[in-house]
Amino acid sequence: TPSGIAFSSSEVTRGCAGQVSAAIASHGLQPQGVFLAAASSDPVVMAHARANDPGQVRTTAPLLVVQGTADGTVPPALTDTFVTSAACPVGDTVEYLHAPGATHETVVVVAAPAILSWMQQRLADAPAPSTCTRPGGVADLGQSG
Repeated sequence: TPSGIAFSSSEVTRGCAGQVSAAIASHGLQPQGVFLAAASSDPVVMAHARANDPGQVRTTAPLLVVQGTADGTVPPALTDTFVTSAACPVGDTVEYLHAPGATHETVVVVAAPAILSWMQQRLADAPAPSTCTRPGGVADLGQSG
């Protein structure tokens, strides 16, 4: 909608789904005032959405994907499927780690040592590990490689 276009240029790039939803509500907007009902059936919109989905083409840089097992915002099964059905099959080098008990809000804190170590290894030109060859394509924190 025109309101959605105006809103998206100022608010959508500033946060995750919960923050965007809160921003919509804080402006007194309802979803039907932001989104067109027919957007999901518009072939142009859907083509852009599909093209924007990760895992469509190989990523040349190695990836570190960390998923909290208690994440209620991005369920682990969605990330598992992305890694095993999209990223690994297109040839990405992916180290995929589960952070046991971590939520969407706590995963970065829980996984910080693993994230920093992974980044330091990449900056030192160490070969990137990949869990794509592991059963399930995932390792728990501390069991990567």
